Amino acid sequence: MAQQLANHSLRPGKYVTSLLALALLLTAVVVSGPPAFAHPAHASHATSAARASRALDFSNAIFLWTTTAANVSGDSTIINNSVINGDPNAVLIVSHNLAPQGTPCECLYNNRPIGVWYNTGNAKWEIFNEDLSAMAVGLNFNVAAWSAPFTDITNERLAYTDVAGTSSGSSSTDISTIMTNNNPNANVIVTPIWNPASSGTTVINDHPVGVWYHSVGGTGHWAIFNEDEAVMPTNAAFNVYVSDINGGSGWPATVLVTTSSNTLSNYTIMSTWLAMYPGLLWITPDYDPGACTNASYCNVTYTTCSGQPFCDVIFDHNVGAWYDGYDSSSGWVGDLSVFTEDDSQMPVNVAFNVLEVTA
Repeated sequence: MAQQLANHSLRPGKYVTSLLALALLLTAVVVSGPPAFAHPAHASHATSAARASRALDFSNAIFLWTTTAANVSGDSTIINNSVINGDPNAVLIVSHNLAPQGTPCECLYNNRPIGVWYNTGNAKWEIFNEDLSAMAVGLNFNVAAWSAPFTDITNERLAYTDVAGTSSGSSSTDISTIMTNNNPNANVIVTPIWNPASSGTTVINDHPVGVWYHSVGGTGHWAIFNEDEAVMPTNAAFNVYVSDINGGSGWPATVLVTTSSNTLSNYTIMSTWLAMYPGLLWITPDYDPGACTNASYCNVTYTTCSGQPFCDVIFDHNVGAWYDGYDSSSGWVGDLSVFTEDDSQMPVNVAFNVLEVTA
C-alpha cells in the first residue's frame, strides 16, 4: 500500500494554491438569460456484457455531467437527460467527481454541500450549491437517476425520496423502509433535494450530511443527520438509495474506512477489488457502519475500526470522488478515492458508504 500511495502524483492537495484563485474567479460568474444545451448527458460505457447488464438493472440513467457556460445558471447546472426530463418524481443521486477516469486532473474543488431540484419552468432537473453560491464551470458530477421511486426486494435495493417532516429540534431525521429497519448492514446513500414533488415543500439544508444507525423503541433505524450538528429543518428532503452491503447483488455497495495505510493528505484510497476498475462513485459518511463481512465489497482494512463495527467519528466536511490516476508507460492507471473538498487532512477511522458503478 505504501508503494501504491507513492505512485499517486496527482493528489488533489497539490493544486490547491493555484486553484483557489481560479475557483474564486469561476464562482463569481453568473450566467444570465435562458441556458442553451451544448450536448446531452452521456452515459458511462460498460467494458463487458455483464457490466452492461448490471447498468440496466441499476437505474434508468447513469452518467457523468459536466458544467459548462451553456448549462450553468446562477447556483445551478441544468441537466438535460431524456430519462428524467419532464419528470418531477424522478430520483437523483449525485456526487462531485474531481477527475473522471482517463483524463488529467484539473482538480477543481467545490467545497459546499450540493443538492438537486426540479425546475418546473424548463421541466429539467438541476444540481445546485446549497449555500446558493455561483456554480463553477468545469465541474464534473456523477449522476444516477431513476424515472420513479422503486423497490427491488429480490436484489435488496430501493430508491425513493424521504421528507423529514416536523423538526424535533435535533440534527437528524429517521428513515423507515423495509430494507433499513432493523438492518445495520444496509448501505445508505443520500442526496438532498430542495423541492420534492411528493411534499410540495422547498427547504435548503446547507450542511454536510451523513447517516447513522440507532435503535428507537426497540426498532433499529437509519437516520440522516447534519454533520455540524445543526438542527435538521422541518421538511428537509433527501433522495435515498439503499442496498445491502452483504447482499452481493446489484451494483456493489462498499464500506470504506480510512486508516493510516490507505490515507494520504486529503484523500483515502479504496482497497477492494472494485478499486482496480475505473468507475463512478457516490459517497455518504457513515457514523455507525454495520458489520460488512463480504470480502469482495468491503474495505479490507475495515476491521481496524476502533470499537468494531462502530467508528463513531463525526465528519463535518464536504467530500467528493476521485479517480486518482497517473500516466505510466503502460497507460493511464489509478484507483478510486474519496477526498475532502476543503483540502483538510483526511482523518483515520472515518467510515463512508460508497456505491460504485464500474465504467
